[in-house]
Amino acid sequence: MKKWILIFILPSFFILIQYFYLIRVFEIKKIEDIVNRQITNRSIYGAAFNSNVFKYKLLLIEKNKPEIIALGSSTVMTLEQKIFSKKFINAGGAMNSLDEGILFINELKKFTNRPKLLIINLDFWWFNVTYDKYNFKNFDYHTNKGNNLNLDTLYNFNKSLFSAQIPFETVKYFFQNKYMNSKFSNEDSLGLSALIKGAGYRHDGSYNYGGLLYGDEVSDDEQFLQTKNRINNENARFQTGEFLDEEQLRKLEILINKIEEMKIDYIILMPPLANSVFTIIDKNPKYLFVEKIFKHLEINYKEKFSNFFNPLNSDTNNCEFIDGFHAGSNTFAKIFNNMTNKYLKNFVLEKKELDLLIIKNEGKTQFIINENKILREVDFLKLGCNKD
Repeated sequence: MKKWILIFILPSFFILIQYFYLIRVFEIKKIEDIVNRQITNRSIYGAAFNSNVFKYKLLLIEKNKPEIIALGSSTVMTLEQKIFSKKFINAGGAMNSLDEGILFINELKKFTNRPKLLIINLDFWWFNVTYDKYNFKNFDYHTNKGNNLNLDTLYNFNKSLFSAQIPFETVKYFFQNKYMNSKFSNEDSLGLSALIKGAGYRHDGSYNYGGLLYGDEVSDDEQFLQTKNRINNENARFQTGEFLDEEQLRKLEILINKIEEMKIDYIILMPPLANSVFTIIDKNPKYLFVEKIFKHLEINYKEKFSNFFNPLNSDTNNCEFIDGFHAGSNTFAKIFNNMTNKYLKNFVLEKKELDLLIIKNEGKTQFIINENKILREVDFLKLGCNKD
């Protein structure tokens, strides 16, 4: 009998210890507690196994009451507060489709304090009729409150634990977690991705890539080979196509109408591809839908639309991209420095200040993350980027 009790108690005790560890490192925590800590400590938040970016970004907006918001997928997540003169929150990652964007705006409508300007970042592949779309109607993860332990989280945590991906030194935060240091940023780091890899969302909602850019991880898109393979294979967002998806155009119209009903100014932004990737797609007859979406946006949204799909329009270069289709912080600084949109007036830094920021970070993917901790970006493009 005692033997059976031990067989039951020991695994239960082991799981209980893991549960409290995950709580202490903010992997399992109420999203409100995470945002409150970020506001207080200017923390970086990156959960490895348990996140709800949709709810997290909404709460970040509700608590900070920004005047300007960027909404989009991961392709806008490196846009930072540093280039704006008014309070800014990056809601990148909360709109991975137009369906999700509509849900986000519906939630934003409930806020008493609303932004004065919305930057709507669009991904060109959304409008390709041949794009293999995800299940846009299923957003089960939106219900995750952040503080529930589920089997998936437990399984993935133990998988990482037994493959030695979680450093033993993080055990110390089980006892003292008032400040949890990441070697990549010297900033309070919440969640195992932020703590171990330095990867996560800053207090302004923008994304810090940590170890990917500073030598601890290997890029899966070295020299943009993976992106180029996607183009060659015509898959994974880079499907070819001639026609626009009319249903997605209607959804964009619904999204914009909802924003206009709230009397919020907005900008529609088409972000760039990396230079060497753009040259493959530009004027490629297999991608006729791309020019068609530009024309549609220019006709229907006129001065609201800013097209920076061509990286030359912002004077950026390959070295300032995370991968073939994710622009870095300095690329976005250059975009807003070159943008002549009247709706940006009084929101962006004075040109002299923005010029200085751009010059300081020329050739870098990410702005210097900590003035007191100089980390050099890895040249995973092997193009001689960021040479001193």
